Amino acid sequence: MSASTAPRADLAGIDDYLALSRQCLKAGAIDDAVAALRAAHMAAPHHLGVLSNLGGLLSRQGRHDEALTCLRQVVAQTPNAATAHCNLAVGLRAADELPAALAQFEAALARNPDLADAHRGRGDALLELDRLAEAAAYDRAALLRRAPARLPGPAPRLHGNRSRLRHDAEQLRYLVERGRLAPEYAEVADRYDRVAAFLFEPTLGAPAAEIPDALAALIAPTYDRLIHRPAAEAVPQGALNPALDVGRIEAAYLDGGRGIVSFDGLLGGEALARLLAFARDSTVWFHHRYGNGYLGAFFEDGFCCPLLVQIAEELRLALPRIFGRHPLRRLWAFKYDSRLGGIPLHADAAAINVNFWLTPDAANRDPEGGGLVVWDRRAPADCDFGRFVKDEAAIRARLQENGARAVAVPYRQNRAVIFDSDLYHETGPLDFRDGYENRRLNVTMLFGRRGA
Repeated sequence: MSASTAPRADLAGIDDYLALSRQCLKAGAIDDAVAALRAAHMAAPHHLGVLSNLGGLLSRQGRHDEALTCLRQVVAQTPNAATAHCNLAVGLRAADELPAALAQFEAALARNPDLADAHRGRGDALLELDRLAEAAAYDRAALLRRAPARLPGPAPRLHGNRSRLRHDAEQLRYLVERGRLAPEYAEVADRYDRVAAFLFEPTLGAPAAEIPDALAALIAPTYDRLIHRPAAEAVPQGALNPALDVGRIEAAYLDGGRGIVSFDGLLGGEALARLLAFARDSTVWFHHRYGNGYLGAFFEDGFCCPLLVQIAEELRLALPRIFGRHPLRRLWAFKYDSRLGGIPLHADAAAINVNFWLTPDAANRDPEGGGLVVWDRRAPADCDFGRFVKDEAAIRARLQENGARAVAVPYRQNRAVIFDSDLYHETGPLDFRDGYENRRLNVTMLFGRRGA
């Protein structure tokens, strides 16, 4: 029996239950949201919206058996619905049933090849199955979500801050000056500047805000779109610098359980030049939820290319005593505003961090700073990781109590820092020159699971 054929009495008040659940969820009361959906499920056991939402929330709570029962019922009732298969795939992935999740993402795409969420989920599953070479699935997701021609209908709600709009204007002018975008994009950059003047600088409490409709209309055709992204193919002779002393690097990382090593010359010259051009030229800097104004570009949202895949795979092969069998799990880049700061103190939910820098040294006015500060104390194994690693005051108090010492690694182009992801770390004080080409660029790769 489908929702459309359920007795009318069963459907009485279901919209109210769904609305109540949304309100509870917005307030962070997930248990109350689940309770509202359970009541709705009792009233209408076959209602697709109730089953889908209940399955999704139960999955978030880690109640995977119940969640999958709900999501499988939706698929059984609507076997040709791509979204039903995609939702089931998300639940299976959360339950760590990765081959089954991959099969369901592919079932969704067989029914709707343009379902961006399914392409994104397929990429996630492939990454977790250690099938990095197939991560081009992310490219399709990014094109569907971000390409200008793929966003029909009413203008979306836009969010931003002054730092983000300032960056985008600088980047557009940089690309126009080098002939990589048409001259009319200079006028687009002017519109970005006009909008930026009405927005605030990001702060830790308020990193971004909704852009008013009248201002959003000035930039909506290009904002948050994949306007330009050059190719960054793998380097045939290898991406890593062949002169790396891999034995010394592994020994330094493993020495006394320190779990940290830094070294220069990570990439060969051609790989470094290609990756720097890719990071500077690609309009993939969509993420601006950070209080210090830096921008994020993520592997699953446009910052994906064969060269990055090559670098990650070669690192694992070159340094097996460090990486072992840990697969790449996350990859991103950050780009900084020289007027503002860097990343606050935190740890990451992975096994091994790799961080390396792309911007030429001449941009950095402080040769002894601008890099990374790593503390020689790890996040507690039994801590509430999702909350504790974001509480900077609590972390600093713990470090002080434990007599922690900081290892400051100064900024250098093509310098890499590899460290245990449990080690607390933060961006060093920044003093970079103004100008688009001088913006500090770092790439981060996370390998393996925490505690693995």
